[in-house]
Amino acid sequence: MISASASLADLAAHGSRELAPYLGRARPPETCLEWLGIAVARQTDLAQRVRTGDQINPRRTKSAHLHEQLLTELLDTIAVTATLLDRALAAHMERHPASGDGGRPDDDVETYAAMLVTAHRDATRRAEFLLGGYTSFLGGAIEASGGLAEAELAVARRRRWERADPEHVVKQRAAQVYSALVNALGGLLAYARLTAEDRGPSGNF
Repeated sequence: MISASASLADLAAHGSRELAPYLGRARPPETCLEWLGIAVARQTDLAQRVRTGDQINPRRTKSAHLHEQLLTELLDTIAVTATLLDRALAAHMERHPASGDGGRPDDDVETYAAMLVTAHRDATRRAEFLLGGYTSFLGGAIEASGGLAEAELAVARRRRWERADPEHVVKQRAAQVYSALVNALGGLLAYARLTAEDRGPSGNF
């Protein structure tokens, strides 16, 4: 059950039912980049659901109850997307635990989500806010992950007498991956909360 006060853990748990096809593979996804690749494949579905949600616009029609199935499908899609990115972030943190510069992922996601909820609660159309931010941060995470892989390879190949400092690049790229994933997840969590608010007084689906 996702409410207007849902946490990232709530959202990820709600979407976890869709992970079975990936976890059941002979070689399930293990790295951050692998989970990001799966998220890209699901991006079209997210875009369609979000734009449909804007067309319903229950904040003006006051008829959200007539579109409960569509709103439920929207929230389900947001939850699945968040689950994929949550797995990507977990894989990243397992390999680069210091990339958050002392911050806790859940806390950083919560801070960003709370800010977005406040900023966009009264907006009549939210699709572009979600899709624009999500696409940018997802692309940034993928780009930084690729750069991180290259930097890690450079570290492995570096000779002791070389002056290059690939370790610095590794730390920089790891921090960029963390920031992009936290912001993408914060945007998804904010949108899920706003959608739950639109559902009615109970704020539940």
